[in-house]
Amino acid sequence: MTQWETFPFEVLDGARRVTPLLPPVLPKPERDREPGPEDCVVCRKPVAAALWADERRRLDAAITT
Repeated sequence: MTQWETFPFEVLDGARRVTPLLPPVLPKPERDREPGPEDCVVCRKPVAAALWADERRRLDAAITT
């Protein structure tokens, strides 16, 4: 869907509208060739280094190279 030229919009009867989202796929399919948390720079940092965190999510500052 994100490859569409007009994403996230579509034209219907001459009017532009937001493209409806597709229903979720459960369980989520594996992400082919995407590195896991062991390869993630942010995931390897201790949670104490996060700007904010709870038991499921964390917010880290942007990584600059």
